[in-house]
Order: sequence, then structure tokens, then C-alpha cells
Amino acid sequence: DKNREIAFIDLTGFSKRVTLVRNLAQIIYPEIYGVFLVQNIFDRGIKTTSFTISGSMTIKKGVSEKDIGDIMRILNIGDGHKGAGSGQVHCSNKSEMEIKKKQTIERVIEIWQSQ
Repeated sequence: DKNREIAFIDLTGFSKRVTLVRNLAQIIYPEIYGVFLVQNIFDRGIKTTSFTISGSMTIKKGVSEKDIGDIMRILNIGDGHKGAGSGQVHCSNKSEMEIKKKQTIERVIEIWQSQ
């Protein structure tokens, strides 16, 4: 986002499931308040065109009004609580996934900034 408050890690380009500690992004971007991870859903080890987005807050003062769980509820894709949340977006093909992924990320940024 333009205020550099949140970071997005997009793992949808990988063909295999990737394990990643998202909060290590704070080392590269110490100014961020939240980290969101976007990755494909795998069904019995096979990559699907649907994806998940999950977010967590960093431990910093000044972001007490932000609520990641509420962001997921507003988007109607999942749930969570103030410090973390996740959701799923189901898509029928890759082009639809790319469009919905872009729209979802843009909407997360809008809601984050409005909180």
C-alpha cells in the first residue's frame, strides 16, 4: 500500500505448497503493521485455482484500531479476530483467479485504510 503499513506476500506463482514464516517480512520492512499471505488452495497435493488470503498484525503501537478479522468479514470470505484472520476465494480458472486476487488485495488495502 502507498502508506507502507502492510505487506503482501504472493505465493500463487509456486506449483508446490510453500511453508513461509510471514512475520519475517518485518525484517525487510520494519515499518509495517500487518502482513498478508496469498497462496493457492491445494486439494490432495494438487494446486487449484482458488486461493486463500491470511493476515496477521505485527507487535507495534498505534494500530489498535485495525481489525484483520473484520476485514475478512466485510469481504465475506472468512473470519478472524483483531490480530489475525483468513479467508478463501473460490475461482473456476486461472484468469478469474488473477482478477479476483487483484480485486481482493485492493479491497483489503481500502478497508485497512478506512479503519
